[in-house]
Amino acid sequence: MLNMTITQAQQQYDISNCVTSVKWSGRKGSPTRQINVEVLDDTLYWSKLGLEWEILKGLRVSFKWNDEELFKGLITDTSQSNSATMSFTAYDYGIYLSNSSNTFVYTKKTLSEIVIDCCQRAGVAYDVIAQSDYKIPDITMPTAKYWDVIQSAIKSTKQQTGKEYYILFSDNACHLFDRRDRLLQWVVSTKENILNFSYTNSIQKTKTRVKLIDSKQKVVVMKNDQELESLIGCFQDVQQPDDGNTKKDLEKCAERLLNVQKIPQRALSMTALGITEAISGNCIYVMIDRLNWGRSFFIDEDTHTFKGNYHEMSLKINLCGDNMSDDVSAIMADYKIEKSNSGKSGSKAFIELALQQVGKPYIFGAKGPKSFDCSGLVTYCLQHTDRPSIGAADAQTLYGMCNKVTTPVAGDLVFFTGTYKTPKYITHVGIYLGNNRMVAAEGKSVQTSTNPSGRSGFVSYGRLK
Repeated sequence: MLNMTITQAQQQYDISNCVTSVKWSGRKGSPTRQINVEVLDDTLYWSKLGLEWEILKGLRVSFKWNDEELFKGLITDTSQSNSATMSFTAYDYGIYLSNSSNTFVYTKKTLSEIVIDCCQRAGVAYDVIAQSDYKIPDITMPTAKYWDVIQSAIKSTKQQTGKEYYILFSDNACHLFDRRDRLLQWVVSTKENILNFSYTNSIQKTKTRVKLIDSKQKVVVMKNDQELESLIGCFQDVQQPDDGNTKKDLEKCAERLLNVQKIPQRALSMTALGITEAISGNCIYVMIDRLNWGRSFFIDEDTHTFKGNYHEMSLKINLCGDNMSDDVSAIMADYKIEKSNSGKSGSKAFIELALQQVGKPYIFGAKGPKSFDCSGLVTYCLQHTDRPSIGAADAQTLYGMCNKVTTPVAGDLVFFTGTYKTPKYITHVGIYLGNNRMVAAEGKSVQTSTNPSGRSGFVSYGRLK
């Protein structure tokens, strides 16, 4: 059941009977959610109610579905025509962060402190603010949007801690969430509630060759995939890393950069029966028989459509993920391996070899070097660095070769259960990189990810005996 009220000059007007459709949407990277509403434009009814559709008078809207309030915000646009219909657009109160500028100078402030300060200065209420401990050395922006400053703080915190945070507005207030606290999943399935889906591959952004140049525009390193170039031709990327990196590190960086950029862009779009909790930033479990999928994803973009008693949603998911960086600075940061004195871990060569495989395809049962499954990646890298004598070992066998550890260091292994149907307890394994990151063969390729212990099915960290 749909309910919508307009508030003008502290007077509330129920327009539910005039609403023909509501689209409620949001996307990753935006602090605001919005609604687009179509209503019957009955001027006699508006006059009887006493409602004036004048946006300069501060029209607020509240939208409920089955008695659950999904949206409160400010109407910013209205449109009328001679067809006796009218539409309007409203944004939640994140608009005061995205549409207002100020001067910002922060030194040794945490993300939490910056979010609270921005809300206070922008006149926005805040409620649940996840605590972040990392103190960002400096953010100085003479003229910037509040949201740009918060985004910069979120990015800096993620780079240093591996933790992902995002903003959501509800109950008229700003909330800062740690993504680990939003891992509750809702299931969509082609057998149950998916109405249609589209899975796309594209090579429009694919690169077959990478050049790294120095500050004098001289080529320092060049890597190319000759086999791929023979198939699709040469597509080249040129980047300039900071000076001061060793030739060896640049070689490794270029190889990984190429492995990332030669991956086709993959995206999933679907339409399904509506679930109000399935919004951008939250997690969803997708089961698609035709693709043989049963996988978890964070939602990048959502649009929920309400008509009468019917609720439908359209979701968009980027299968390459945030961790597939094509920026040379981000990739170089992965080679700054965390050092620790708390126990023996895998060698630096072991970790670096694993990182060099990023972007290579995931194929179940593959042991390398052109493709891998999860245990295949681990054993391949061990065979070529720390343990040449190690034989084929699945995730369960690797688990038995390890001592459980609670404080992992770079080169330890990460174990999971329940990632696919099998009588075995351990079904997935990755390599811990330090800084709350891991590398693993999963999804469609070898890739890095953050917060392994916060993922569904996490069992433990393990250190090879």
